[in-house]
Amino acid sequence: MIRVTGVAGIEFTGSIGTVGSSSSVSGVTPQDFALPKDEPIAGVIQKSAAGDMRELVVECWFNSDEAYETARTATEFGVASVSCRSPTP
Repeated sequence: MIRVTGVAGIEFTGSIGTVGSSSSVSGVTPQDFALPKDEPIAGVIQKSAAGDMRELVVECWFNSDEAYETARTATEFGVASVSCRSPTP
């Protein structure tokens, strides 16, 4: 899954998906996007509100107790991206 968190209420847009398929997404933090567990997954998320300097966090999760990969941005219209593969084949 791709998890978009940080301070609650940050507006974002972006793209999430697997090697062969991606989808456009938009929303407000926090939000989770379920993806297949047996394929590499990726998410590219951009903050979409002018003047928002709060920290946005994007994470990859594969049924574990901690994020597999994490990216952060605190800049106006900043982009955070993650790309990861399940740790188990």
